[in-house]
Order: sequence, then C-alpha cells, then structure tokens
Amino acid sequence: MANPHIQAQRRIDVACGYALGSYIGVTLTWLAVLISPGLALFALLIAGVGGLIGTLRSLLVLPLRFWLIPVASLFYVKLALVCSYYNVVFVIFFAGVGFTAGFAVPIARLFRHDFARTIPPWVCKRCGYALLGLREPVCPECGEGFDPDKVPDLSQQPSAADDRLQ
Repeated sequence: MANPHIQAQRRIDVACGYALGSYIGVTLTWLAVLISPGLALFALLIAGVGGLIGTLRSLLVLPLRFWLIPVASLFYVKLALVCSYYNVVFVIFFAGVGFTAGFAVPIARLFRHDFARTIPPWVCKRCGYALLGLREPVCPECGEGFDPDKVPDLSQQPSAADDRLQ
C-alpha cells in the first residue's frame, strides 16, 4: 500500500500539471493566432484537453486553486472557437493576453507552494520509505537516490530519554 503522503502529493502534482498545461495552451493559442491558424488550433486543443481533464480530476477532490485555471481555460476555449467561427481574431488575442496576465501570479503560487511540497524530505519520493538513519544516499526499498543533507541525522540530536538521565 502506498504512503498517504505520496498519494496526496501525486494528486497535487497531477493537478498542477494540468493547470500548467491549460495555461500554456491558452498562452500558445493567442501567440499562435498571429502566426498560423493551424498552430493556434493545435494550441487550443492542448488548452481544451488540459482544462477538461484537469477540471474532472480535481473538481471534487482538491481546493479551488487547483481547478480554477483549467475551468477558466475551458471558457477561453469556448470563446476562441466562437470567435474563430465569426472570424474575430482580435478577441481571441486580447482575451488570451488577459488570461495569461491574470493567471500568471496564481500559476506561480500554485507551483511555488504546492508542487512537490507535501512529502517530507526524509521520505523517499518514489516509494515512501523512511530514509532516517541511512548511511548510503540510496533508498534500500526502491534504489532511488536522495540528498543525505536534507535528511535529519538522528544520531546528532539528543533524545528525551537522554535528558532525563542527566
């Protein structure tokens, strides 16, 4: 059975990935409108798929900050499709610029505060094995390498039992 910290972190990492994918898809769409309609349609497809899957995977499980960007990208995809049908390219461009500028800080916060943060540094990122007290910088369970400087050294810290004896 997988470690609950690792399962929670994987859900958060996946949600961050879909939010970033939909954000990049929208940004590429309004940039590609200036270059090529085919490239814009491909980027719009990226934004739509990232937005749809990101919304479905995190809507009921994760807080608002994880599904706000994918949902907003779905609205942008709908707007871009309607505008491209009526050949109103400037609306696609300016709405995309607004989306990119408006969600730049939230996407940066999402990655700075949530991406790969909930797993403690003394737990193996791959299998969840507790790395405390190991002398070799390799997880004995799965073989994943780790930075021994980030794992607390228990031999250097006095325990509560040592304090009582003195």
